[in-house]
Amino acid sequence: MRQIIPLSDLAVTSVEVAECGEELVDLGDGELVRAGVAGRLSRVRAALPDGLRLLVVGACGSAGAAVDVTLCSAAREELDMGTPVRAAGGDACHTTALRLSDAAVRNREVLIRAMTAAGFVNYPARWWHWSYGDRYWAYTLGMPSARYGP
Repeated sequence: MRQIIPLSDLAVTSVEVAECGEELVDLGDGELVRAGVAGRLSRVRAALPDGLRLLVVGACGSAGAAVDVTLCSAAREELDMGTPVRAAGGDACHTTALRLSDAAVRNREVLIRAMTAAGFVNYPARWWHWSYGDRYWAYTLGMPSARYGP
């Protein structure tokens, strides 16, 4: 497994922010994200295989750039991802964890493909945590600045 740089690491927190002023929008359940994040979540939903849905468990952080997500069936039954969203920690929470069921590996691969294709980056210590436009996103992609700040 590659080294995980914590969200609080100075290399991440020192990334400049070139705030673009994009508005916050409600995902329909009181969760606020930037309009660009909401648009990308729509792309993810459209890219998922038939019968699968993206479930946003929560929006994270004051920048409106990060979300915790999982996959579920059309009947809103969460799929096997190896751990519940926001599990207490441990190796199984790592995005590329070993010793997961075949179903969990396949489901994570579907989520990873859809989220990365829409421009999100994953925090590898938590398979469910994805962001676009924040400092971690900029750090991970080697961008000179983040689009969204607190």
